[in-house]
Amino acid sequence: VDAFQNIKEDITNMTTEFVFAEAMDATITSTLGNWSGSAGQSATAVTMTNDRSFRVTFDAAIGAADTIDILTPTDRAGNAGGTITVNPTE
Repeated sequence: VDAFQNIKEDITNMTTEFVFAEAMDATITSTLGNWSGSAGQSATAVTMTNDRSFRVTFDAAIGAADTIDILTPTDRAGNAGGTITVNPTE
């Protein structure tokens, strides 16, 4: 499972959009506890925008030095990936 991130700019820098390389399992990938920021940010909402894209809102801003972890992203075939760490500024 592979992913890249698009920062969906909002005034608070709390919402980002992730696009995976393949169709993902909505239930597992949408689980709030599977998303976190390196500065302690927690996901407050995960919305699947299509079978590969997820819009995630965090409880605090994602700063330029922060990374975002996605735990066990799983594709529709049931293949679970390891933790993916994304740098939102790259």
